[in-house]
Amino acid sequence: GDRAEPIVSAIDELDRLTEFLNQSLDVAEAKADALRLTRTEIDLDQLLRVMIDLYEPSMAEKGLQIRLHSAGPITIEADAALIHRMIANLFDNELKHLPAACIVTIRLQIEEASVSLTFEDNGPGFSPEVMPLLFERRVKGKESNGHGLGLVFIGAVARAHDGTVTAANRGTDGARVTVTIP
Repeated sequence: GDRAEPIVSAIDELDRLTEFLNQSLDVAEAKADALRLTRTEIDLDQLLRVMIDLYEPSMAEKGLQIRLHSAGPITIEADAALIHRMIANLFDNELKHLPAACIVTIRLQIEEASVSLTFEDNGPGFSPEVMPLLFERRVKGKESNGHGLGLVFIGAVARAHDGTVTAANRGTDGARVTVTIP
């Protein structure tokens, strides 16, 4: 049974590697219902303004404009790292998918007992074949070079905070993604 040893250790090694990859790929994204949250108070208005400052240069470079319509300081109890990444994903999606000269409008408002954050643009919108699959892993439209895990992760973070996310086309032009968090 000497020959079995190297094989067993190779399998162990693979297991370890897979485990490592899963952690680093954050497979939490798919199973985000199990995400462990460290809740702190976050002012979404302030966070959005910081993120806009961060993304504005690369968006301007692509000829994209950002407009923020915010109801002012809005505090939620949420996991800062996750919310941060979720908003980064929303920006990344716009950056990846929009042709030049588009406008991204970000709205932050309070509706009843929830906060809603909407990203909408006047770009080409989601292609019809992608619509039903937006929140599945690694779905891409024909022209898309992104969208893999973006919306899956966004949906996962919203759910982890007992919220929801919807994605839709805005009639004739553009796409809208809304995250609602209680």
